[in-house]
Amino acid sequence: MVTPKINAPQQASGTDWQELLVGQDDLWAGLRDAAAAGTLPHLILLAGLPGNVQLPMAVALAQVLLCSGGHKPCGGCNHCRLVQKLVHPDLHFSFPLAKSKELCVNHYAKWRSVLQKTPFMDLPDWFAGLGEEGTQANIAVAEVQSILERLLLRPFNAACKVMLIWLPEYLGKESNRLLKIFEEAPQHTFILLVTSNPDALLSTVRSRAQLFRVKAVSPETIATYLQTHAGAEQDAAWQAALLADGKLQNALNLLGTRSTDMMDRLRQLFIAAYQYNPLEISEWVEWFSKLHREDQKQFIQWMLGLLSFVLRRKYAPVLAGDDGGNALHQYIGKLAVSLNTRQAEVISDAANDCLDGIQQNANVRLLMTDFSIALSHTLKRKHEQLTNIN
Repeated sequence: MVTPKINAPQQASGTDWQELLVGQDDLWAGLRDAAAAGTLPHLILLAGLPGNVQLPMAVALAQVLLCSGGHKPCGGCNHCRLVQKLVHPDLHFSFPLAKSKELCVNHYAKWRSVLQKTPFMDLPDWFAGLGEEGTQANIAVAEVQSILERLLLRPFNAACKVMLIWLPEYLGKESNRLLKIFEEAPQHTFILLVTSNPDALLSTVRSRAQLFRVKAVSPETIATYLQTHAGAEQDAAWQAALLADGKLQNALNLLGTRSTDMMDRLRQLFIAAYQYNPLEISEWVEWFSKLHREDQKQFIQWMLGLLSFVLRRKYAPVLAGDDGGNALHQYIGKLAVSLNTRQAEVISDAANDCLDGIQQNANVRLLMTDFSIALSHTLKRKHEQLTNIN
């Protein structure tokens, strides 16, 4: 399966990063005004859900800081044009890599390419673009030393320099080597920490940074954005938006799936599990095991999103975007009637375990066979027959 990448708004000189700040008007206005006025703290922690808007926001903020125009960011000065193309000499990047002795500066070309195509990316998207799927992420000692060296450089041709560290949670204990410079950055230096898991950072790092949280994007906003910028039709945009859990990259990945096929496959699994049909369960597991690992993960994430909306439907008769004709809404409604709350929660927990197992390269056939058997037991615990799962 080929996953479509978002068509980031392009100008002749590069990407318009401000146009990617979906659903963050208030936060962006505050950060932009503080940066333009010179009141922005030197150490910023931008936190949001994986695959959300915090990375493009950091790049847009760097553009404001480096801009030499009157109304920042002006978009027309040389500094703005260089940031739009991610090639400004005073904009430095650090990010997780797979090998401990590698340096990020040697991967800038790939970083720029992947970030331009996948601006809301999470770590798996970056490693897929890097060709390092399934490997362990790390910001190692050699890269920390490189960060220190780059932070001590004077600005080349702007009034300041910016260091953007993406996913600093992968620094681990190596963060200690950066504490002093985090607390007292060199003059005219800004450090932007962009995280998906601020709680994983050392408390000594969190205490030195000013935290700004990027909020989850509403399904309505995601659906509108997918139609406007990714060329999605209304029905497909709503299906992706409803199951994205507020994460734009999830929504974009889901656009690359065929929800009808996924619903058919889920129906097959539920029927086979409820009837405890070993042959059909075996055939389903065989189909699933032949998928690419990323497609396996995507199917489980899709199922988890669907189960989440099944639970919501129990307490909200009408979901956003439900006009009665959407096949996904109809299926969610049927499952909401068929499954009780405890069943949906148990199935979700088991699916999360499967997702963890796939990410850890477990034997998929054994993993999904166990899941199917557990699903059968869970469905059988309800006394009334599940007549609406097909």
